[in-house]
Amino acid sequence: MTERDELAFSRVLRELFPEVMFLEDDYKKRFSQMRVLPAIPYAVTRRVLIVIPSPGQETRMRLNHETGIAMIKPECRVQFDRSQWEDTLYPEKKWAFDHPILGWGRFSVSFPRDDTINHKFAMRVLRSINKILYKKTFGHDACRYCLGGGPRCALGNGLRPDGDWAFPDLHYYNDFLWDDRLPDTPTLPSQIT
Repeated sequence: MTERDELAFSRVLRELFPEVMFLEDDYKKRFSQMRVLPAIPYAVTRRVLIVIPSPGQETRMRLNHETGIAMIKPECRVQFDRSQWEDTLYPEKKWAFDHPILGWGRFSVSFPRDDTINHKFAMRVLRSINKILYKKTFGHDACRYCLGGGPRCALGNGLRPDGDWAFPDLHYYNDFLWDDRLPDTPTLPSQIT
């Protein structure tokens, strides 16, 4: 997903779960010390924790929203590892696609074992990302980038959207309908050497 896809996904989550919080996870800070972000693309780290009140926790977790600090962990935990630009270590070799390639991101949800209520909730959260994905694989803006980059531009491990793909008319990508914007400087992690 590109930063525009991440912003659209943030909007999807805000529409479904108004009290959602995005936390920048640098693997070092405790939960309550993580920086609260206005949207996913504002993270300068690769991992973003998405805090959504689990069923039955809405009242207790409202304190997070009121204070602007994530003090209470949800029972259903959502973690998003952002995509990153990947370059080759061997630029002298011939490759089927031009580098850099936008690599895979990862979205995971965990919940207490044998908890059917949180299992259903987790599945609802997981299905929410499909609103901005092409064939449950790439963000729509990533597809636009790929097709606009020419025949040697690819995503993931060399995949491309179908040639007849057209950017869908989704309100999540329409900046005029939302009060948030992309950050001024790109934050998508890079493995470019």
